[in-house]
Amino acid sequence: DKWVTTLVADGRSRIAQKGDEVREQNLRNLEAIGLYVPLDELYGARPFQHSRLGEALGKPCTVDRSDFNAEAKKDKPRYRVNGHPVYAHLFERTLKFEHMGQSHEMKMMFLLKEYNGGKLDSQLWFFEGVVKYLHHCNEAAAPGRFEI
Repeated sequence: DKWVTTLVADGRSRIAQKGDEVREQNLRNLEAIGLYVPLDELYGARPFQHSRLGEALGKPCTVDRSDFNAEAKKDKPRYRVNGHPVYAHLFERTLKFEHMGQSHEMKMMFLLKEYNGGKLDSQLWFFEGVVKYLHHCNEAAAPGRFEI
């Protein structure tokens, strides 16, 4: 059986609040284990700049950051990629570690929402986004075997 551990952050400002050293450390810790890439690095530092995202996808991506300095809201996202609004960022990684002399793997996903939509909104993102994504991946690998 395979397990996936998912962490959902309800808004970038909540997980990495400027001026709060503990919260600022959250994203640095996730980056240290390879579960997060700073968004400036992922999307590029300037508006309409071609980005690392395009390299990862193997095709050109144009990133619009013209609303970056504004507060992220449901109707006004900070990023647009190829004209499409970005409401969340999904990172995934298989972490490898040893425990009691045995090697283990743990699949992890980190969903960073752009705005704070509340607890129910985070649950909706999890069930409508992450679970459907996992189901799709599982169906491609092993049809008919998916449990939550």
